[in-house]
Amino acid sequence: MKAHENFNDPTWDGPPLPPDDPRPPRTPPDDPPEGPPGGLPPEPPTPPEPPQEKVFVKLSDGREREILYLRSTSYWGPDGKPISAQEFLERLFGDLRGLIVNEDAMRKTWSDPENRERLLKQLEERGYDDEKLNDMRLLIGANDSDLFDVFSYILFTLEPLTREQRSTAVKQTGLSDFAAEMRELMFGILETYEIGGHKELSDEKLQQTLVSQFGSVREAKSKLGEVAHIRSSYRTVQKRLYS
Repeated sequence: MKAHENFNDPTWDGPPLPPDDPRPPRTPPDDPPEGPPGGLPPEPPTPPEPPQEKVFVKLSDGREREILYLRSTSYWGPDGKPISAQEFLERLFGDLRGLIVNEDAMRKTWSDPENRERLLKQLEERGYDDEKLNDMRLLIGANDSDLFDVFSYILFTLEPLTREQRSTAVKQTGLSDFAAEMRELMFGILETYEIGGHKELSDEKLQQTLVSQFGSVREAKSKLGEVAHIRSSYRTVQKRLYS
């Protein structure tokens, strides 16, 4: 007899128990919750940017202009010396008044590519390059506006429109008298203007657009008419854009 059989006493142990049911296979635990404990704490939410401080500047015409106080921006005069934002605005106002006599003159000058380039050249000679003019755009909170609107606000306190607003107005109501192919050409030019601004409206850009879209100026003439007609339509759109 085997030794363990000495312990097989039914009065002590009772009847033998049935074997346990087989255990189901273990499944991996669910993904642990994100964050502590044991992990890196979640990043705090980004605080909202503080509202930009606005300042009112009264110019020599007796009317106030609203500008933004931008601590991170430095302004420089034509002589290369640092100046305040107010001085920068006053200088540009004075120089513009010496070049533009009234609102009608501003529209007439800016809607003609050659006159527009002449005006910008005169301003550059006075120390206002693209960077400085863009600073002024930011200063009056007109980031998406044409320089025409920047100058019109400084000179005449006209509320700036965005390039998209100007372009949309012309596309909706200012092209109905154009032939279909000419209208399509001008529609594309206006969309390019919305992104790049007045620099997309130069005579050089027109020639580049004709070559890009039609393969050559000669082919463009066969579809649209003589160059004089194309150029006239191009300038008509710009007059309507800045009306």
